[in-house]
Amino acid sequence: MAERRFGGDHEVLTDAAAAARRGEQKHHAAMNSPEDVEDLSLEEILRLYSQPINEEQAWAVCYQCCRTLAKAHRGDGSSVATGASSAASPQRISGPGDVRIQKDGSVRMDQHGCEGKYSPCTTTEVIESLGIMIYKALDYGLKENEERELSPPLEQLIDLMTNSAEAEKEACLDEGYEATEEEEETEDDPNSISSVHNYRDILKLCTAHLPSVSDAPSHYQAVCRALYTETRELRTFLEKIKSAKEHASVIDPAQMNSKTIVRWLLSRLLVRADAASQLM
Repeated sequence: MAERRFGGDHEVLTDAAAAARRGEQKHHAAMNSPEDVEDLSLEEILRLYSQPINEEQAWAVCYQCCRTLAKAHRGDGSSVATGASSAASPQRISGPGDVRIQKDGSVRMDQHGCEGKYSPCTTTEVIESLGIMIYKALDYGLKENEERELSPPLEQLIDLMTNSAEAEKEACLDEGYEATEEEEETEDDPNSISSVHNYRDILKLCTAHLPSVSDAPSHYQAVCRALYTETRELRTFLEKIKSAKEHASVIDPAQMNSKTIVRWLLSRLLVRADAASQLM
């Protein structure tokens, strides 16, 4: 095998080109197969990168999830679009596998009902489960004795979400209490929100995170779209590396890998440039 590889430069290049073409054809067929779907679960993304999402991605996933959940809650979303069985029966988010990021940056939910309960989940229970899921996605891959330090606004958001069900119970105890006009005005200020009761509260907090509130829908969708695209590019990159290893006897792996890495890095720069242009 060594003699065949080093017997002549022309033979090596010919074999490498043929193997590369076979790898490209195999990859093209896989990417366009019926099994190829137009979304990726957050769990797949975490596993592929083997690291947690960053803070901006966490804000974006939270915002997009709440938009989808709010539509389903209002009855605007279908079971196909949201993955929920009924708008009247909220579903708990069990983990990152329930959150599917679509090619266009929107989010689809594949949720499970509240196990062991005879009544449907409340909105605050869904919000609580979403907060726990995002926290775990931010901590993904860390050791048990490690804890990620979050920015104060994001930490506050997650705290409010994960304590929303408890806050609702406390609010029920004060059912006869009537808020004053000043307190109602305070609730409209995202920076003064002390508890969350619905998806609108979460959307307001996510919107307040940005310099311009009007940019929220396009910005967060662009972040999720970039996350999807970069993950698909990474998966393509890893598939090509795997293909190169399978043909290591006729291909110079170092040469193949460097070219693939350059292509992947360039594609990531283009994706990020596209996401940045959405804010201009």
